[in-house]
Amino acid sequence: SLPHLSDQKQQIMSLRFGLMDSENCQTQNNVPTCLYSKVVRWIVEKSKTELAQQLYDVAIGLVESGRSDIAESTYQLALELDPTDFQSITNLAVILDKSGRLEEAEKLYLKASDFPFYDSFAMFNLGYLYARTDRQELAESWYRRALVADPNYFEAMVNLAGLVQSLRGDQAEARKLLESALLLNPRDTIAISELANIYRLEGEKFLAEMLYWKAVENEPSSPLANYNFASFLVELGETEAANEFFDLAYSLDADGKLKNGSL
Repeated sequence: SLPHLSDQKQQIMSLRFGLMDSENCQTQNNVPTCLYSKVVRWIVEKSKTELAQQLYDVAIGLVESGRSDIAESTYQLALELDPTDFQSITNLAVILDKSGRLEEAEKLYLKASDFPFYDSFAMFNLGYLYARTDRQELAESWYRRALVADPNYFEAMVNLAGLVQSLRGDQAEARKLLESALLLNPRDTIAISELANIYRLEGEKFLAEMLYWKAVENEPSSPLANYNFASFLVELGETEAANEFFDLAYSLDADGKLKNGSL
C-alpha cells in the first residue's frame, strides 16, 4: 500500500500522470480514493523504481521553472518509492543547500557520497559546503574524494588548488592542479587568473603576463581580469598602461566589489 499522500504530493502526482480528473472522488484518510486507486494501478503496472524516475524527471523541470518548493516534495516522494535513487538524493541536497538548510543538505550529500552511490557531484558539493562554513580541512578531503571518483572533475581541481594554497601555501600542487584543469577547459578565466598568480609568485613573469592577458582576452568585461592585469603591469613598471586597465576595471565594477575587496 502507499504511504499517506499530502495535498502537495497529490498535486505533484496529478501534474505528472493526469491522475485527477473531473470525477467526484470520495476521500479516504485524506487521500482521494480515485487518486489512490490509480496510483496503486500505476505501481502494479510500473515498478516503483520507474515511477521514481518519472518523478525525478518532473522535479528537474520544476527546478528549471523556478519551482524548487514543489521540486523538493517531488524528490522526497521519489525517494519514498526508491530510497536508492542517488540522483534524487543529491538534487534534493542541492535544493536544501541553496535554501540555507545546510545540516539537512550535509546529511544527504554524505548519503549520496557513500558506497554504493559514490557520486562525485555530491562529494564536490559537500566539499564546497564545508569550504563555505570554514571547515577547510574537510573541504580539502572531499574535493580529493571527488577527484578520485572523477579524475577530470574541473571544478574540484580549481577549488582544491585554492585550498592547498590557503591552508599550506603549497604552490607546487596548486600549479599542477590548475595546469591540469586548463587542459580540460582552456578558457576558464578564474583558473587562468589563479595560475597566472602562481607564475607571478614564482617569478615566471613571461608566463604570468601571457595568462593575465589571456584572461582579459577571454573575458574583456571582467573587472577582476582587468584589475589583475593592471596590478601585474605595475610590477613591470608600466604605470601608464596599468592605470588604463585600473580605470577600465573600476568602470566595469558596477557592484563596487573591487573597492570593498569582495570580488
